[in-house]
Amino acid sequence: MIPRDLNEWTLERLDSILRLRLDENTRIEFKQDFTTTKAGRQRLQRTCCAFANSDGGFLIYGICDDRSLFVDDRLVGLPPATDFAASFCNYPNRCVPQIDWDYKRLKPLANGNAIYVAYVPKSTCPPHVVANDVNGFDFLTRGMGTNDYMTFDQIRAAFQQSRNVVQRLNALALSLS
Repeated sequence: MIPRDLNEWTLERLDSILRLRLDENTRIEFKQDFTTTKAGRQRLQRTCCAFANSDGGFLIYGICDDRSLFVDDRLVGLPPATDFAASFCNYPNRCVPQIDWDYKRLKPLANGNAIYVAYVPKSTCPPHVVANDVNGFDFLTRGMGTNDYMTFDQIRAAFQQSRNVVQRLNALALSLS
């Protein structure tokens, strides 16, 4: 039901997901618009980091969080003048290391606004961290609609995965030279 690829997202697919009343989960997070509060911006950055450290995920912009509304009323979209790439890029780019991402603009709604789907793939070089105001950095993974702290074993495994990728790339470079 949930697309695995950014190209699979359509307004019709999103409509059917909303009609099933799926909650935010390990692969999806709904956003009505771009937050202007510091706490909201930090939450979004943490979500990008958690998606990259997990199996990847989609942030769908232009969806009202009020699940008691009819689907058509939840599809509010972002205004046509929205520069999505410029607005969104600050969040994954502030993670360390920076996180890959892409996005798709779905066809316009009847009100002229558009739904945007941002995709943060599973990282090939985890773990990613975000700075916090208290004690340095947070290592995060995605839970069922939440961003959870990684365990020590998860962090160690992520570093090992990155080390293995570097070793394979070095071996490939040697074999090609």
